[in-house]
Amino acid sequence: MENDVICKNCGKENNKDSYFCITCGKFLLQEEFESSGISGASEMKLERIADNLKENPHINILWNDTVDAYARKVERIKSILDIRDLGIESNELNDKISKFLNLCRKPDFEIAFVGAVKAGKSTLINALLGKNYATTDPNPETAVLTKFRSSEQDYVNVRFYSRKEWNELWKTVKDADRFLELYSELQADKIKDEWIDCREKHIELQNNEVAKELAKWSSSKSAVHFFVKEIEVGISTLAKDFPKQVVFVDTPGLSDPVSYRSKISDKYIKNANAVLVCVIAKNLIDEEVKTVEKVMSISAHKKNKVFVIATQWDDLNDPINDWNKRKEYLSKVFTGKAFYPTREMAQSNILYSSAYIYNLCREYNTLERREKNMVNVLPMKLDMDVELGILSPGDIEKIKRITNIQTINQVIVDELVNQYSKLLSEDIKELYKDIRYMTERIVIERKNRINETITMSGASIQEIQKKIDETVKNRNAIKQCQKQLQIALQSLDKSTQKRLDAIISLMSRME
Repeated sequence: MENDVICKNCGKENNKDSYFCITCGKFLLQEEFESSGISGASEMKLERIADNLKENPHINILWNDTVDAYARKVERIKSILDIRDLGIESNELNDKISKFLNLCRKPDFEIAFVGAVKAGKSTLINALLGKNYATTDPNPETAVLTKFRSSEQDYVNVRFYSRKEWNELWKTVKDADRFLELYSELQADKIKDEWIDCREKHIELQNNEVAKELAKWSSSKSAVHFFVKEIEVGISTLAKDFPKQVVFVDTPGLSDPVSYRSKISDKYIKNANAVLVCVIAKNLIDEEVKTVEKVMSISAHKKNKVFVIATQWDDLNDPINDWNKRKEYLSKVFTGKAFYPTREMAQSNILYSSAYIYNLCREYNTLERREKNMVNVLPMKLDMDVELGILSPGDIEKIKRITNIQTINQVIVDELVNQYSKLLSEDIKELYKDIRYMTERIVIERKNRINETITMSGASIQEIQKKIDETVKNRNAIKQCQKQLQIALQSLDKSTQKRLDAIISLMSRME
């Protein structure tokens, strides 16, 4: 346009009101000022920003064009934040950006299984995976965050705590009596230096070896589990159409006495794309309600992707009638501002399960007599028309259906797995909007601080000028006083001289 300013450095057009070139950062009005120091510092910063933006690396996001466009914009924001002396640093924003870019580049759809210690998370995951991979035991087992995903090759990938992470964890164990007792019993301190800061281990193996290998790194009976931060398990036996991007995450208990590990669960609730909250059906009282409330508060806008799973349903005295009453109660309690927005959503997202019985049924032909008797208890409670003792394959299928695992699996497939790409894109979009909002807020705050400094500087200059004016005024007043004093002294001197002359004249006549 006619009034545009051409940058002499790069030749690009800039708006007539611009001070610096939007392409290279050079000061456009240099000829109007004698001193180059006026624009030097600002010009240097803007040149660095321009260089960062030009050299900003981009990894193409092939699975979604819209996400690729978002990633490019966020990468530019990151390149500007990397210039530390701009005064717009934010650890929270940097964390969000890192999470966003990692999610774009490795689009995992994570379904987190959370709940109190021994709420049946691992048992439920085993039921859904179709095999007992995650270790289960009367003592709390899952202190290690464990991820399960579909893979052509079975593997176990183990990551360990860094020295810094371990020191942070150790600060939180002082009140964890059972942790310290087990740590001492297993003489874990003797092998600590071997595993802290240890390089990641990747073990490929046969499917029937996965459970044993996983127990080696995650079981509370193994000393090394104290130092394992995270495990990823690849499984070859899942359905061939099960997306490799969908990941089941078995988290440490929300009530883990080691608060560092409990915070890991909090983090995954916040970051997960969907959450299954495991609470024990028989104990649905204040503590379990608080667990669900905590998850809901952390999940924020994802309430439709939070499912409450009442585990160990078979332990109820009258499973069907008792559960109907409990579900009615829970649907009321979990509907409202802090929970599900509608009663219908609460009804559909609250489910019962009996994963342990389901897993026994799956392995029925290999069970010992004691375990088979445990399976027989449920048909007796429900007064089912089955021949107790040795159950037929048809009876086993009936019991499996009653455990509700197949229903839960279908809900996960229909509501999450089959829609993971769409849901993941929506989550990325929300995170992008959050980053944009936070960036704008930080920039505005920075601008306001600069304006405040300028205002204060202006006020200071005015105060200085006021003092100067007062000083000049006082000096002028002093000069005026000095002038008046000189005139008075001169007048006095003349008057005195006249009197002296008169006295001398008088004395002369007297002689």
